[in-house]
Amino acid sequence: MIARKAGITHAYVFRLFGTKKQLFVEVVRRAFAAMADGLAASAGPASGLEALAAMGLRYDASLKDRTLLLLQLQAFAACGDAEVREAVRETVRERGDALPPGVSPVVRSTTRWWPPRLPSESYKAAVTLASLRMPA
Repeated sequence: MIARKAGITHAYVFRLFGTKKQLFVEVVRRAFAAMADGLAASAGPASGLEALAAMGLRYDASLKDRTLLLLQLQAFAACGDAEVREAVRETVRERGDALPPGVSPVVRSTTRWWPPRLPSESYKAAVTLASLRMPA
């Protein structure tokens, strides 16, 4: 299906990416990079909590794209695989440096433990994120 939509052969997809896993990792990298770039742009000249609030609104609006939401969920579910987990972390970490003042340290500290390595860590991660009580 991917090859057909791209107008290329199935064999060429494998020549470019090697494996389905490599294709998935590249899709994850690009999707998370696009999301992070959009969040940074939404903050504009704001900083601190004002920037975080603007980014939160942008993220909430972006979740209307069901494909993006499903890709994020699949990426997080696949984070038991070290390569997928590192792709998510690297992309968020790289884009975090471009965020407004007061936001980058939050992103950098989060990427140390997010996404979780094991599904059992998801509960701990959700509780931690909920305890931040981000502004509405």
